[in-house]
Parts: sequence; C-alpha cells; structure tokens
Amino acid sequence: LSRIPDLIKHYLETFIAECKTTKCYKQEPPESFLILRKGAESFILARIFEYFCRRTPSVSKDKFLYKHIKKLSFLEPSHLEIKDSPDLSATIDRSAQELRKINDFLLPEQKMDKILRSSKIIFESFEGGKAYGADDFLPIFIMAVVRANAKKLQTNIDWIQTYADSKLLMSERGYYFIQLVSAVRFLETLDASSLSIDPKEFHSRYNGQAFSPIPIASETELSDDAETFANEDEDGSDLRNTDEAVLEALKRTIENLDVQASKFTN
Repeated sequence: LSRIPDLIKHYLETFIAECKTTKCYKQEPPESFLILRKGAESFILARIFEYFCRRTPSVSKDKFLYKHIKKLSFLEPSHLEIKDSPDLSATIDRSAQELRKINDFLLPEQKMDKILRSSKIIFESFEGGKAYGADDFLPIFIMAVVRANAKKLQTNIDWIQTYADSKLLMSERGYYFIQLVSAVRFLETLDASSLSIDPKEFHSRYNGQAFSPIPIASETELSDDAETFANEDEDGSDLRNTDEAVLEALKRTIENLDVQASKFTN
C-alpha cells in the first residue's frame, strides 16, 4: 500500500498535463486545473477507501481501541486533573458528538474538518472564562475522544496520514489531527499511573465492577457493535489479498476516470 500515494500523484500529474493540451482546457486559467485535480483525486480516493478499511493491522487495532476505550468510559475530568463542571461536561459532549461524525465522510480533508470542529468547540468554550486555558485542551480533548469512542479510529488515522495532502497536514487542521493522534496514543497505553485515581479503583472500574457515571452503550448497542465487527471480518475474510485488491480498484478507477474524461476532451 505504500506505493499507492505515489501512483496516484503520478497519475494526477500526467492526467492534468494531458488535459492542458486539449482544446477543451487550453484557455482555462490555472485555478481550473487545481479544481480538476482535486475532483479527480476525490473520485479516486472515494473508490479505494473501502479496500483500505480492510487492512489487517488497522482492523485489529480498531477493535482493540474500541473495546479498550469503552472500558475507560468511567473516566472523569478529575482523573486527568481537570476541574469538572456542568458547562465542561456539556462542552465535552458536543465535542464528542462532532468527532463521532468522522466516519460520515470519506475524504481526508473532510475527516480533518470534523476533528478541527471538535477541537474548536473546546477552545471556544475557553473564551471569556478563566477556569480553563490552552494547557487544559489536550486532557479535555482526551475526554471527548473517550466519550465519542468513534469506530475505526486507527483506520481513520492511517487514512489521513497516508492520503491527506502534505500542505493540509502542515495546516491548522493538521495540528489538531496530531492532537487526536496524541490523545489516542495516550489512551492506548493508559493505566492507573497516568491518572489521578487509586490503582485498585482503576482496575475495578476498568473491569466493569463499579458504576460508571458516564453513560455507556446498552446491551443492545454492544450486540450491534459485535455484529458490525463480525460483518467486517466476513467482508474482508481474505485480508492477505487486500493490497492487491486496492491496486486493482485503483486501476479500475483510473481507467473509468480516463474514459469519462475522454468524453469531454476529445
């Protein structure tokens, strides 16, 4: 899969260069070719995303993170040394709701928009108040990640890191994407030593032996989650061939794009 970003980049450069030689685009300003390139790139990425989601390492990590973070649903801001309040809880809920939308979109920049918006909700809550500051952002964002517990977290991270434009990764959206990566990595290795909590209480709550003040999924939702992951396993049963499947999908998509483009350029 590491070859695919370069293959797509090479194809897009060739595609745009050929378009510039046609009568249809000869008089077009440079801005038009940027739009055309973006459209072609979106067309390609949208068609290989489902194959990307079947990659064995990402699927395994997605399952682990989802189950692990669900067990951490008892976490409170005080465990991360943040003073809790009704307003903060409402902010975390709104941030989590926005972050959960990451799976409603396919393109890297669209997913990064959701991460940005989720982060902005937290920063906007700081305005005009003295209770919280910039240093409190990451712990509060970690709480939002826990409450959101979005599925396919690792897949989304890998997708963005692999296919997001390098300039986008260096932008404001890229900064908040790194905050998400940091939050996930923190949660991935989280234990009692990282929190303000008695180790016995942590292990008890993590293993579901204590009441959780944060609403968690019902038994029905847990069953639905298990079925979802089971279906994903069934759909991607031969994960060893995923790389070949992505390359084949990319080939078919490019051929289709070339056919569609020829209708307008010939």
